[in-house]
Amino acid sequence: MPKVGTKTSIAFFDFDGTITRKDSMWLFLKFFSGKRTFYLRIILLFPALVLFKLGIISSKKIKEIVFNNFFRNFDYSLFEEKCKKFNEQILLYYIRPEASQKIAWHRERGHQIVVVSASPKNWIRYWSENQNIDLIATELELSNGKLTGKIAGQNCKGKQKVVQIKQRYNLENFNLIYAYGDSKGDSEMLSMADKAFYKVFD
Repeated sequence: MPKVGTKTSIAFFDFDGTITRKDSMWLFLKFFSGKRTFYLRIILLFPALVLFKLGIISSKKIKEIVFNNFFRNFDYSLFEEKCKKFNEQILLYYIRPEASQKIAWHRERGHQIVVVSASPKNWIRYWSENQNIDLIATELELSNGKLTGKIAGQNCKGKQKVVQIKQRYNLENFNLIYAYGDSKGDSEMLSMADKAFYKVFD
């Protein structure tokens, strides 16, 4: 993918917990499967979730275990319909007003704005496209028009956020780099910025 970047400043926003009030992945899974099925599957996944919390399995591995349980062999076109409905019916109500205000602040100044998320792009992109915001996020693997339950490439978290940012943008084209995050998975992206904001916007 060619590198781009022509504006004087660029702002990178984590999505879950930074722009949103809750983790969009768990919100989507509940919407996707229904509340009863969601909790039944979480009970089955509990041992794997404990291993993740203990640091025994990676964030990519636990996501693939979860996605395999919820999404494997699901038709991709139907999945995209679910993602669009989730954006319209659920996600919009979890956007932090203060995040929207800061995004507007950057937009008024002509800054490039980018969301960089470890969550799959599928349910975020409807919001980001509506906001005219670039999106870098985890990709889901497909086979014959169906989800495999695996991640395509790397989980966009931690160091991978910076790797994928630099693949997309030539940061030397920007005079000032902003970054906003709320977790350990954002630390490398925050360290890359000239102005970093952890759990705050001012």
